[in-house]
Amino acid sequence: MTKADASLRIRQIIELETGVTPHLGHQSITIDLNRARARQTRLAFLPLAVGFLRFSVYAVVTVTTNILIWKEEIAYAGCNKWSAAQLVPTTWNQDLLPCPYTRTQATVADCCFALDKACKLGESCWFHQGRPQFQEESAVECYRSKGTNSYGAGGQCCYGQNGQLITTGTGAGSDDRYHSSHYIFKHFFHDVLPFIGCCKVSRDPEMCDTYLRHRPPRRGSNTNPQNGGAWGDPHYQTLDGLAYTFNGYGEYTYLAILEHDTATLQEITAAFDSTLNYTFMSQVRTAPLVETGNKVTVTKAFAAKSNTLGSQPIRMVVSRREHLLVYRGNEMLDLEPNLDSVNSNQTILLTFSDVTIEKEPVKKTITLTWPIGVSVKVSLVNIVSPAAAVVLNIGASLSSAFQGRTYGLLGNYDGNSANDLRNKNGQVISSNSTTEQIHRQFGTTWDIDPTKSMMYYEQNETPLFYSQQNVNYTPLFSLPRPSNDNLARQICHIGPESESSTWTTAQWTCFFDLTVTNDQALAQSSFVASQELQEIRESQRNPPEFDSSLPLEMS
Repeated sequence: MTKADASLRIRQIIELETGVTPHLGHQSITIDLNRARARQTRLAFLPLAVGFLRFSVYAVVTVTTNILIWKEEIAYAGCNKWSAAQLVPTTWNQDLLPCPYTRTQATVADCCFALDKACKLGESCWFHQGRPQFQEESAVECYRSKGTNSYGAGGQCCYGQNGQLITTGTGAGSDDRYHSSHYIFKHFFHDVLPFIGCCKVSRDPEMCDTYLRHRPPRRGSNTNPQNGGAWGDPHYQTLDGLAYTFNGYGEYTYLAILEHDTATLQEITAAFDSTLNYTFMSQVRTAPLVETGNKVTVTKAFAAKSNTLGSQPIRMVVSRREHLLVYRGNEMLDLEPNLDSVNSNQTILLTFSDVTIEKEPVKKTITLTWPIGVSVKVSLVNIVSPAAAVVLNIGASLSSAFQGRTYGLLGNYDGNSANDLRNKNGQVISSNSTTEQIHRQFGTTWDIDPTKSMMYYEQNETPLFYSQQNVNYTPLFSLPRPSNDNLARQICHIGPESESSTWTTAQWTCFFDLTVTNDQALAQSSFVASQELQEIRESQRNPPEFDSSLPLEMS
């Protein structure tokens, strides 16, 4: 199969799991299940399908049935045969992330869950209709885990009309023996076909209950992922929600996640040690806008890498010509639209074993997703004042499993924002510190070891150069008065009589960036970036609703 549109007819079903690699772009695969039956006897449900299954391949594979002839007696026998071959779920579903309690929380859990395109709001959710005879709730939208565990399993979370997680019956999401994206064909034959046979074709409720015992509904948790980020003339929000400004010039540790085995041996207050093993490491580069007298810095580069086998660093840099360059390792990636990379939503998707890269040209965003439970969204901001330039806003979404293991400019993620300004030496700076104190005692300490840089460098650039700039550079600490206060307030949605002490973080960062650069695009993007982070935090606090008619017992 090539990257060009093609059709391939496969006569041996076993090739589905070992020999077929879908490419980006539109392709189709037609499989003759009658001929394949004898070659794949371990799949109990092949006798149910007579004719052909057609798989349409875009960025992911979606499965639709063209011709399926089902017989209930065969479904009954197939379900029993499948059930007899199943292992206890606890032997393969450990370490899957719990579901967010509400659909609102799931929509912002970018690190860990993605919308299930087979069940989204306003469209059919055929696979997750509750059984009326048992008064089961039907799903209106489902989300699937982005990551998998060491057994290759996946999780699914489904939500009802009231936006609450469904945890019982056929309307609920389930644990899948094989992750729907990582093991597309195995998932279809070991999770989807058994569900159709046991719960859709068979009218015996005990058969469906048998399926649910082997593929149990996913449970929920109130330990939701958290988000942080950097935007504008760099303003930061930590994963615990503390906002601060750091206008450094250099290369810094943005977010580092200590490996779990290492974290148990090290106190959270300890100094950062770059020689230890890290599950995830990311770095940012900030540099001045020359036309501001070198007193205003913005983010110009980003690099990140997970510690999974075969992982390569992703490097993103705004070149001297103000073009964004993206590399995986030393290979430049083509993120321009073409038939092989554009999916049905007009986004550009590149999938690797360690990371998925998705570009949305209209929104000017690039989202990097590592299946370990980390997602980073890079937004491009084109400014025109004081000169044409490209600025990077960088947001991060992180699984709650990493609490107590983070270092860097996104703070000490432990649910307590008061200790977020922990510097590289392990010292905690007061969250009420001045901008200058934060700069000198916290921000600059997070400069990277030049020998540990993951960054991409253009000609005549070196890690040592940026390390020296971190020591020598002094930014603007006091905010000058805007040339037009009324216009600045209007652009930043600030009332004419509003005191600065009452401004929101979005208003303050917008006003700051407009004052020091006089660029409305940068100021407005800062307002939006800060506002989005705040809205995400509000969504993550969205509590589940409880049925007050149920009895409450305490023991």
